Amino acid sequence: PVAFALVSTLGTLKLIGRPLDIPGIMLWVVILGMGVDYAVYYACTVQRHPDEASPAMNTVKLSIFLSAATTFIGFGVLTLANHSLLRSIGLVSLLGIGYSLLGAYFILPTLMRKIFSPFDFPAGAVQPASREHVRRVLLRYRLLPGYPRVFARFKMKLDPMFSELHRYVQNPRRMLDIGCGYGVPAAWLLELHPEAKVYGLEPDEERALIARRVIGARGDVQVGRAPDLPDVEGSVDHVLMLDMLHLIDDRELQLVFQRIHDKLGHDGMLVIRATVPSDRKVPWKRWIETARLKWTGIPERFRGEREIAGFMEAAGLTVRVHASPVPGVEEKWFVGGKGY
Repeated sequence: PVAFALVSTLGTLKLIGRPLDIPGIMLWVVILGMGVDYAVYYACTVQRHPDEASPAMNTVKLSIFLSAATTFIGFGVLTLANHSLLRSIGLVSLLGIGYSLLGAYFILPTLMRKIFSPFDFPAGAVQPASREHVRRVLLRYRLLPGYPRVFARFKMKLDPMFSELHRYVQNPRRMLDIGCGYGVPAAWLLELHPEAKVYGLEPDEERALIARRVIGARGDVQVGRAPDLPDVEGSVDHVLMLDMLHLIDDRELQLVFQRIHDKLGHDGMLVIRATVPSDRKVPWKRWIETARLKWTGIPERFRGEREIAGFMEAAGLTVRVHASPVPGVEEKWFVGGKGY
């Protein structure tokens, strides 16, 4: 769209016999920036709401139009000035802003439809935690905003959870992911198990939106928080609660465990990863999370191994605890179920 505006402006000036002078060249930098702004606003909205009929798309289109209209009028009146310098600035601004708006409205949507066209994901078996496995997961984030893409890449690279998760979730068909975040663990498991479906629950609307895009047709993500569960009919075979147990209080924890017990099938399993405070001198990951909780006003609720297992057993779940094989890691796995 910006290239279209540049070529069209220069072509129109040539057709009407007006040379491009120094003031026009200087002002074109400003117009170029405005055209880039329109494109960025539109593209960022498409990343979150690819449906052109969505209310968000209508809102951003109206915002772009009003922004262009006010600038168009403000600079356009300079074409009526008697001074040749001001008249030249007004003419270049009028043409540049007008063509930038046309490009954003008529060229950019076509480009976005081409870029966001349906994509066939790689199929076939993949080795857990292999380079190909990571690549397939990242493909699900390829058209999403920058922060979730970077988050997913470094989460899989730095968190030892992803080299261990497949040991505790085997042959899933229907999974619940409570506190799914951006959907990285869900996408990780979906690539390992082509027949599986994931139904997530996430209190943050932005994260739920991203996770919903990542999971696609193989599940859904709803906005909510424990002790609620995703609204899914029938039983499930796996429930995931990864790195979120410290965000809910004891009453909510007991209630959600009881609801999970009722939702699980006969051989279903609840898989939890939680931070268990240790005697390490520098538990820097826990310190960072504690600081974040204080900043957001959330009480700190890191629980001991026996306490977590006790809550699970009180809900009727048989529990096994597994320590991470990575040295110096405070996170532990709690696996429980009716038939475990």
